[in-house]
Amino acid sequence: MGRWCRICLECLGQRVFPFLPAPVDLSRRSGGPAMTRLVVYSTPGCHLCEQAEALLRQVAGAPAWHCVDVAGDDGLLERYGVRIPVVRRAGDGAELDWPFDLEALRRFVAAA
Repeated sequence: MGRWCRICLECLGQRVFPFLPAPVDLSRRSGGPAMTRLVVYSTPGCHLCEQAEALLRQVAGAPAWHCVDVAGDDGLLERYGVRIPVVRRAGDGAELDWPFDLEALRRFVAAA
């Protein structure tokens, strides 16, 4: 499957299926890049990414976060394409790759 997500082709959404709705601006989901302490590398239509975002919303006291669409950048696609969703702490650059559960995400956020 090349550089694409080995987990699901849904992650390719807009590139593979051009008849799907246009991508959304993922940076508007929770704050924006300027106030972010966490970055979620994902892509529109990825059901695993949606699960990761739902977990983030459950973490009490989670810092501001925003999503970055890896499909629009060849460098990000190369680095994160088969790993998404990935949560990255802006402060120290630590990354948490999928799969993770709520408890692992809580520990990751608390370590910031």
